[in-house]
Order: sequence, then C-alpha cells, then structure tokens
Amino acid sequence: MLGRRGLGAAALGLATTGRALAQDAARGPVTIIVPWAPGGSADTLARLLAQKLTQDLGQSFVVENRPGASGIIGHAAVARARPDGSTILFAASATYAMVPHLLPLPYDNATAFAPIGLILSTPLVVCVSPRLGVTDLQGLVARAKAAPGRLSYGSAGAGSTTHLATEMLLGMAGIEVTEVPYRGNAPALQAVLAGEVQFTSVDAPVALPFVRAGELRAVAVTTRGRSPLLPEVPSIAEAGYPDYECATEFALLAPAGTPPAVTARLQAAVAAALGAPDMQEKLAQQAVVASIGTPAEFPGYLARENARWAGLIRERNIRVQQ
Repeated sequence: MLGRRGLGAAALGLATTGRALAQDAARGPVTIIVPWAPGGSADTLARLLAQKLTQDLGQSFVVENRPGASGIIGHAAVARARPDGSTILFAASATYAMVPHLLPLPYDNATAFAPIGLILSTPLVVCVSPRLGVTDLQGLVARAKAAPGRLSYGSAGAGSTTHLATEMLLGMAGIEVTEVPYRGNAPALQAVLAGEVQFTSVDAPVALPFVRAGELRAVAVTTRGRSPLLPEVPSIAEAGYPDYECATEFALLAPAGTPPAVTARLQAAVAAALGAPDMQEKLAQQAVVASIGTPAEFPGYLARENARWAGLIRERNIRVQQ
C-alpha cells in the first residue's frame, strides 16, 4: 500500500502526464475508437477506461464506435488519423491477429500503427440457450455429432475471436456446425437469446449478466483454467481438449508516426489507471485481467499471435465470403 508520500508522488505523476498529453493532442478530447458495436466487451471496457483516464488526468477521453468489416473500418480510421495522440484505437486481438489472414486490409497491419501496448485480457464463455437441453460441453458436442451441420453458432463477425475460438473447438471435437456472423459480441449473444442460433462463444463481460440471470447456460470457458466468477464451469481444456486455450486480448494503438514520447506517456497513464484499486475491482467483477505491456514489447507479441492464428486458419481451411 502506498503511504501519503507515495500517493502524492503518484498524483503528481498523473497530473504531469495529463498536462503532457493535453499538449501532445493540442486542443480537444482524446478520441478512443472502438471498432465494434456498442454493448460488446470492447465497448464496455473502453468506456470504463475512458472514464478513469478522464477522472485521473483532467482531460476528456471520449469513446467513438466505428463497427464493421470485423473491426477493419475502425482500424482504417485510426490509421488515417493525425499522429498526435488525439486519436487512439482500442484494438481486439481478432482484428490485429486473425482478420489479416482472412480479409484484405486497406492498411499495412505491421506498420500502420504505433503501439501503446497490450492492456487487457478476458476469457470467452461458451453459452447455449437453456431451450437446447444440454448442460455441458460434452452434451453440446454430442448434439452436434448427432446432426452434422444442423446446429449453428453466432460469431461476432468473420475473423472475430468468437469465430476462430469456436472453429478451434470444432476442429478438436471433430464436429460440423454452421457459423452465422453478426456485428459484434452483443448481437451474437442476442441471437442465441432469440433462438436464431443455438450457441455462441462470447467475451465474459458480455456473457456474465445473462448467465447469472439464467437466460443463458455457460458450458465452458476458453482459458486454460476456470474463471473465478464461474467456478462451477469447466474450461474447454478440462472438458476433454487439453490443448485448447484462447482469450480475447485488447491493446491500445496510435497512428503510425505518433512520437514515441506520446505513446510512452499514454502507456504510463493507462498502466496507472488500470492498476488503481477501484479499477482492479471493476475488472475482476467482469473476469477481466490487466495484462499491461509496453510499446517495445508489442511487435514481438503481434508476430507470435499472427503466426498462431494463421496456422489455425490454414489447418481449418477457413475462408470468408466477401
């Protein structure tokens, strides 16, 4: 715990960072572009972070949703933005590590952005409608094997984490299920509630309220171990697929050409915000973990994740209709 002197030093550091960012971005707020629909995990977490940064730094951070094309539209908007710290991207691993191997990009994925760093990670939850009559992952797999191609799942869009996380499971389980793409986690989950599809794998912050209310049944989580918020729900690895592991990871990116001093100050401000006790508590309530990285660490991480998901896409021969 920080003493009075430590708290004073932290407050002074945040104030200095806030003044520096205000100078970097000239006038006006800092816009955080979320390339997914409102109501999803990216939107929820970006708004939580924006509120905290505004409170800490005394400068306005505003979330703007730019959904579409599996996150490409929002990424392209940031790639074209002025590299002065006034526009940053709340990026999900789907668009920077999966989509590049499925869809043409109007920007160079490796060079269009200046990384601020990895910031958050959350498991996905495999959710089924209670009306389906299955209570665990084994039951879902058995139902799919009994009627190949008859079940359908909702994804957050072609190349989304929900899409490829589910495809990885289908490959390991040896089952055929039809993908129905939507424009984000929230619409995919609503499709299960409406009976349009039988199941989905969505980020924990989106799934938890519906699971707790009994409107959806959680049959597995995608991380290696169980989630503390769903201790009764086994991981996919526990349920018979020991090599399975997946999470949705979020990073902050700025337009290429943003000065390193600007990205470093943004990273420091975000690290301080996410490390605050009140934010740690709010994140834990949503099964989200702060995984704070630096700008220097991001290129290596990006290369590893792209190699991983490119391999799955080749193995599963996944194609996206345009």
